[in-house]
Amino acid sequence: MESLFFELTQILARQGEILKEQLKASQEQNEALLRLDNEKLDAAVKRLEELSGQMTELDQKREAVQRQLEQALNMKPGATIMQLLPKAPFELIFKLKDLSKTMKADLQQLSGLNEINNILTRRVLQVNEALLEIFKSGGDKKTYQHSGEVKHSHRSTAVLDKTV
Repeated sequence: MESLFFELTQILARQGEILKEQLKASQEQNEALLRLDNEKLDAAVKRLEELSGQMTELDQKREAVQRQLEQALNMKPGATIMQLLPKAPFELIFKLKDLSKTMKADLQQLSGLNEINNILTRRVLQVNEALLEIFKSGGDKKTYQHSGEVKHSHRSTAVLDKTV
């Protein structure tokens, strides 16, 4: 059973490292969105996808180890790490607590950053749609006169707020 707690600690430590890398990649994504840098944005998104795959794989391993611990300790399925802590070897209790606390804080930071990136992405899409609409309309200005007649002007009235 002690080996299962040690394995759980190793998995959580690796997940913590991946979370730090995800934070860095999300910050790079944020900077790329703000600077409208497609190359850096593509690289950041690709890196986030890789890290997400690694995290999913590790999460499956963690869940398997936790299920084994639950069975070995005669606990109900779905026990949290905090519920497993009292049964952990003394030398791992503080490490598991620290890993759990750090990961929780990193997850909150990552969640906030992802929310900002989603907003920025939607704003970039709005700018692109506005540009497409300007190009599609050809820039022709149509104005109704007092008589009801439509007057065409080839002067463009297209205005675009390019801030993201």
